[in-house]
Amino acid sequence: MKQEVSHLFFDSFGVPAKSMAFAPGRIEFIGNHTDYNGGLVMGAAVTEGVFVAVAPRADRKISLFSRSAGLVETSLDSLEPLEGEAFWANYPLGVTKVLLENGLSLSHGFNLAVDSNLPIGAGLSSSAAFELSTAYVLAELCGFEADKKTFAQFCRRAENEFVGMPCGILDQGVSAFGQADSLVCIDCADELFGTKAMPTGTHFWIFNSNKKHALVESAYSDRHKECHDALAILQK
Repeated sequence: MKQEVSHLFFDSFGVPAKSMAFAPGRIEFIGNHTDYNGGLVMGAAVTEGVFVAVAPRADRKISLFSRSAGLVETSLDSLEPLEGEAFWANYPLGVTKVLLENGLSLSHGFNLAVDSNLPIGAGLSSSAAFELSTAYVLAELCGFEADKKTFAQFCRRAENEFVGMPCGILDQGVSAFGQADSLVCIDCADELFGTKAMPTGTHFWIFNSNKKHALVESAYSDRHKECHDALAILQK
């Protein structure tokens, strides 16, 4: 898949990529709406994920190409959320904006190509994997350093503030801390991350039901508000 995204980048922009990065999707065992309520969650990374390739430009334009969604172009000087068919670009653009606000030095624009072997909208957190892979590749391109927790927090902030989805840290945290044959356990109240080795020989079978799962278009935001309203009532 790494070679495929490298070829995709060259075919899209006519030059080789300078940096490439990968972030995995995730499965979830305990959690979901408990993450933004400060509860405990547990998940695991999967072998499939999102691959991105990037190279700097001479101008301040940002060109983003997705094999499944096509080309979107904007500029470093107008990092604002996009609508319609270009909405998918808000994930890398939001990450770019948050990184710039936290010390990333990026004076020129960039070309970025993205490809994935995760089924989109299948509940495997392709959006979080896209955010993290974008953060990793821009950090490598610009010599920016941060730990796993910080990258996860940056990406969650991008999804909250730029994409407009009030998610918790579950998806980004499991993708960032996931490793082979291990579970990721998160105490969302204090954002404490840990891993637990699974028994030797453990295997999971994951089936795609083809029932699309889109948080931005679902009642997720409604559940988020209802949880906060319920907490306010209980605290009276």
